Amino acid sequence: MANSISPNDPHHQPRAYPRAPLHGPIEVKSQSRLAIGQIENISLGGLLVSCEPPPPVSSELKLMFNLAPGRTVSAKAVVRHAKDKFFGVQFSELSSAAKDAIAEYCQASLGHARRSGRIQQRLLVTIRGARKNDQDELAETLTLSRNGGLLACRAKFTVGSRLELFWPEKKRRAMIEVVSSAPVGPNGLLELGFHFIEEQLDFWDIEFPKPS
Repeated sequence: MANSISPNDPHHQPRAYPRAPLHGPIEVKSQSRLAIGQIENISLGGLLVSCEPPPPVSSELKLMFNLAPGRTVSAKAVVRHAKDKFFGVQFSELSSAAKDAIAEYCQASLGHARRSGRIQQRLLVTIRGARKNDQDELAETLTLSRNGGLLACRAKFTVGSRLELFWPEKKRRAMIEVVSSAPVGPNGLLELGFHFIEEQLDFWDIEFPKPS
């Protein structure tokens, strides 16, 4: 059952919720159009999204996005502010399951970043084995760190496998080693933890938080 959130409720303060980084596509549907935007961050109160052109302030939207591969969230929201290509939305209707999933994601994301220096970021990459006839396998990163990361894919690579990672957006390649492997749900996805074989490689070109 969906929980209705009144935009005029004085006790509802979305800015009081901590925001967690989340980078991935989002379907944005208004009365006049359907667009695909990019999520910048998320909280229990709402989202920051980039999309050109952004919808007008006070627009009522239907949103659909993934917190992680296979974990889809649908919500209704209202645009509260917009500047350049960015706009912020406040959730107006969110199911209990979606609320719990977002709360769990934000808690895990923010806590994990503080402890380990990792960040949550979804990037499309490919990985392939070292053999001549090995094919590229599509994958999506879940978390990144200076030394490696965690990704989701359907290829059955095992711990100890040495692979070539390719990041098409930046046209960068690096050799990695799989250090962990775990199934995710019933659809054949695997979560692979990996580290870069070449030490001190600034592959992601990101300023990571210091581990605490």
